[in-house]
Amino acid sequence: QQFLHVPSAMAFCRFAPMTCRVPAAQGPSLAAGPLRLGYAPLHPRASNAHRQPSTAWALAAVAAGAATAVASDGKRQAGKRDAPVPSKLDLADLVEVRAKVLPGLTLLVLEASLAWQERLVEQACEALDTGGADVDPYGVVLWPAAQVLAQAAAAYVAVALQTGLEERGGRLVPGSGGGVPKVLELGAGCGLASLAAARLGAEVLATDFRRLPLELLEEAARRQGLESRVRTALFDVCDESAALPEADLVIASDLVYEKVTAVAMAKRVAEARRRGSAVLIADIGRPNRRFFLEELERLLPGAEADFSKCSGLAVQRSAGGAVPKSETTKVRVEVLELPPGPATATVKPESPCVLLRPPGHKHVL
Repeated sequence: QQFLHVPSAMAFCRFAPMTCRVPAAQGPSLAAGPLRLGYAPLHPRASNAHRQPSTAWALAAVAAGAATAVASDGKRQAGKRDAPVPSKLDLADLVEVRAKVLPGLTLLVLEASLAWQERLVEQACEALDTGGADVDPYGVVLWPAAQVLAQAAAAYVAVALQTGLEERGGRLVPGSGGGVPKVLELGAGCGLASLAAARLGAEVLATDFRRLPLELLEEAARRQGLESRVRTALFDVCDESAALPEADLVIASDLVYEKVTAVAMAKRVAEARRRGSAVLIADIGRPNRRFFLEELERLLPGAEADFSKCSGLAVQRSAGGAVPKSETTKVRVEVLELPPGPATATVKPESPCVLLRPPGHKHVL
């Protein structure tokens, strides 16, 4: 029953659902009727490619045709299924959150409201039922790995602007002259790392395989006067027919969640390194990371692909009042930096990136 009354945001299902019937007597918090039960990989980002089953599963339960959601306190709430999901950015449905990336570097990030997150999940489930277009609600909220990636990207940009960076002896070291670095983010989502790099002076191209997250990023950049430094574009990391856009630094977070994306990301990292780009990949330790490392070793034998050399801490909490510990999350994030350089020297768990959400708003995906 704990699974069945989880908010509908956990109901994103990409695989053929099972159908069963739960009598009202056995499921007091759910209306009697058919339920669709399936399994969904957590946080599918950055690619339209067919998803392979992952070891990270979320139990998904959606009442077929029902318009009722059950709150955590057991009370029934009117469902929002009749409320259309905005096809264009709805400014009234955006929530401003603040991320303290590093001392002196605080940024505004836009997330979808709780109600909008739920509507996006419902739309995704309906698209699955009808065979319609694939829908991905995961890019409209900020994930912990992106917070530490923002710290790592900021460290790189700061040194690149001041002295430039040169690769010597398998490491990135300060150069003889600074310049404006070009940064490419893959699977940017809300784009905290892109915003951090832009705030420090980099030229940024933020990409995602969905347009909606990029619209949130564009609006966040506009609100902070960064629109001239942040460009956006659709890009699918699994589309091998598309070449990786040029950049001095290629960054990504939480993109090795499934085998297919893990392998695709390894190929993109190899592509970037062969042309001379530095790379930052942030990950929370997902099981399919091993496929990423195996493919990267095959493509770049001898590369120092070691996530353990650089790690940071992502903290997410409410910004108002006394907050119970259960409402504050702390996630350790590891960063692969190729070649090792400013991020490895700067990012430490003792200096976390702290995300402050306003009261009443949360990340339910």
